[in-house]
Amino acid sequence: MRWAGRSRPQMKEGIMATRPSRTADTGTVPQKASTEMPAAWGTGPVEEFSGHDLTDKKELEGVPFLIIGAEIERNENRGYDIAYIYALDVHGTEFEFSDTSSTGVRPQMQAILLEQELNPAPDGGYQPLKVRVACMKGLRVSPFEFEDEKTGKTRDARVYYLSGRSRAHS
Repeated sequence: MRWAGRSRPQMKEGIMATRPSRTADTGTVPQKASTEMPAAWGTGPVEEFSGHDLTDKKELEGVPFLIIGAEIERNENRGYDIAYIYALDVHGTEFEFSDTSSTGVRPQMQAILLEQELNPAPDGGYQPLKVRVACMKGLRVSPFEFEDEKTGKTRDARVYYLSGRSRAHS
């Protein structure tokens, strides 16, 4: 199992807490209370599956959120990078979404990491932002069509961008 720059979780009451949420105030990773396993699964150490519980970007169109951290990972099999963005909704609930685009959220997030003197390269692990970033207009989407090289058919696609208030022009 790959831990992607995160510290290996501690065994707690027979279950590994593998992807605890981070607190918005400190960026620290508290240990979740363990979940009881069904008695039918028996006893002994169990490692809980570690994965990303992602929010669909479509749900974030025009919805304000606060970015608190990110991690960039490389998909070696497909040859592209993935940005996992950790954010808070307007109620303070943490959520996570991802982006693989070459022109949208992923490069915007890498630029934010670089601007804050954090590591924008793949496999740097989770990095809490030094200055959290408010996206007051959530995400905006740019739909487009492209020709699929394998099939020759035209396909629809979408690129999402971080969006904020417009700047006043002088």
